[in-house]
Amino acid sequence: MKKQLYPATLLNIMIGWLLLMVACDDKNTGSEVPVLPKWKEVASFSNFYPASVWFTEAGEGFIAGAITDSSNRLIQGSIRYTDDNGQNWQEFTSDTLPPLSDICMNNSGNGFAAGGECLLRTTDNGKTWSSVFRNNGWFFQSVSYDGSAGVMATDLLGRIVVSNDMGEHWNVRTGITSCQLCSISNPGQQESAIAVGMMNSTQRQYGIILRSTDQGTTWDSIPFTGSLMPCSVVRSQYSNHFIAAGGNTIMRSTDGGSSWKQSFYGLDVMLIDVSISASGYGFAVGQNGGLLKTTNDGNTWTYETRFTEELLLAVFMQSDRRAYAISFDPQTRKARLTMWN
Repeated sequence: MKKQLYPATLLNIMIGWLLLMVACDDKNTGSEVPVLPKWKEVASFSNFYPASVWFTEAGEGFIAGAITDSSNRLIQGSIRYTDDNGQNWQEFTSDTLPPLSDICMNNSGNGFAAGGECLLRTTDNGKTWSSVFRNNGWFFQSVSYDGSAGVMATDLLGRIVVSNDMGEHWNVRTGITSCQLCSISNPGQQESAIAVGMMNSTQRQYGIILRSTDQGTTWDSIPFTGSLMPCSVVRSQYSNHFIAAGGNTIMRSTDGGSSWKQSFYGLDVMLIDVSISASGYGFAVGQNGGLLKTTNDGNTWTYETRFTEELLLAVFMQSDRRAYAISFDPQTRKARLTMWN
């Protein structure tokens, strides 16, 4: 009499047979099962609130933020920098340096940082910084550097400053909007520049997208549909597409910022920052460890398993296989740098 095979037993036999075939095939061909990238902590900083992170192709990294006191008040600005992909860090700070909110670099050692009433510049890979714009009453939130000579920065009172000579001279643009301008993307003189922000008051709440096609001389408000309250905008390194993220929405433009379409909406995330690599891979991060991933230049987004419940403040794609995210825990007053690799 033949022994009856129950469905569960048959299924186990089939799975075992398939696994055996795969193992034999790997053994014969010499191929290996690919290891998927994962997130792991590479550095932590006590009494430090991080606001922005940037890495060059050579592994030089920069984190801009502020030193905190026991009440989590931001005391003074601080820039942490590394030249070995985050294994060892040094610090630049000053008693007169305001809390910093953004940083951007190129691969030749030049870069800018923004915060409070001033803009800073470095020409030696972040070892030293000097003020190139300082004006009481300004509240700089974002700075964008095209890697050559063009620099643009925004503040929380809707103002924009523009330089075409590496910060030696500045043109001030006021009266553009009353919104808080949170982020700006300045790809270069032959491309559109995009600034985004929001009006977040008890009377009104809405987002705004501004576009300039003349190197920041004039700005137009671009209409869009959706509930975007943008905190971050980037130009994809893969294409001439712009991605804007904030709150529970991500929007995408494929025509240089002339029009925008919603590419993600989710009630269970509150997004703060977004970054896209040269091949269209990217992440968006936010509150409570919120994490989204795209593999098609921001056209669609999927939820990723959260590796932390902390506040994820910034993310940067160094390459298709490596990203960095920075988080902050207000209970321990500790910042953590996590690498996806």
